[in-house]
Amino acid sequence: VSFDEILDRHSAARIDNYGLSDGLNVIDARLRKDRKTVKLTIDSELAGDQLYLLTVNNLKDKFGNIMTEPVSMEFDYVAIPAGKLICWYRADRAVSIDDHNFVLSWNDNSGLSHHVFQSVAEECPVFVSISSTTKPAIRFDGINDLLKSRSISELETDELTWFVAFRPRDISIAQQVLSSSYEIQPVPEAIWGTMIFDGNVITYAGSSDGNQLQAANEVNAAWHIVSGIWNKKDKIINILDGETMAETSGASALPINHRRLHLSSIESPFKGD
Repeated sequence: VSFDEILDRHSAARIDNYGLSDGLNVIDARLRKDRKTVKLTIDSELAGDQLYLLTVNNLKDKFGNIMTEPVSMEFDYVAIPAGKLICWYRADRAVSIDDHNFVLSWNDNSGLSHHVFQSVAEECPVFVSISSTTKPAIRFDGINDLLKSRSISELETDELTWFVAFRPRDISIAQQVLSSSYEIQPVPEAIWGTMIFDGNVITYAGSSDGNQLQAANEVNAAWHIVSGIWNKKDKIINILDGETMAETSGASALPINHRRLHLSSIESPFKGD
């Protein structure tokens, strides 16, 4: 549970300050390092595609100011997809930030611990918190912000689907929203990802033969949902805003040495959410 002020440690840890609907009970409450986020543990599993009501009462901020009345909010539970999920990053969950809202790490929700992180302060993106009209997001400055993973062996595959929701803040520059990187220099076996180039969103895969497979469609400053599907024949299907727009094919190549995931990039950093 995220708050917009730094909380008093003792009141945040009291389980009787939290109430849940549907007969659920909070059995543990732990304040995270940012002191604005409380991790709640409950006595039963949540059901998918169901609305719940969370009520918070009697919390204090760091100055000792206490809530004057209970606050309730509805939320729904999204079950983690089963099957061959490799990684899953959500801006409303498992984001570690410092006192200035710079993102230090973004934890993987797949259960495989493929977290992305940034240890250089000047290259950390910013966490944009929830408001009455928007959901949380991670904001990249388009200069040098980058989150990257350690080696992910599951990316060593010849069939891959990736899905990303993003909102660019500048469409006039080349930007990599999502990309892989290789571990063995100097020539990669293949590259895959989603980028913005010349006013278009491009889903691509490059092979060791020098081919680049592109499915390009116009992009604007709104939110976009893009899914890239790469199969054994190097076929790319690009889905923009929920609609299948293009399909291309080319020379076969395997992403043999591509085991690292980049959100944004070093060469063409992403500017947006």
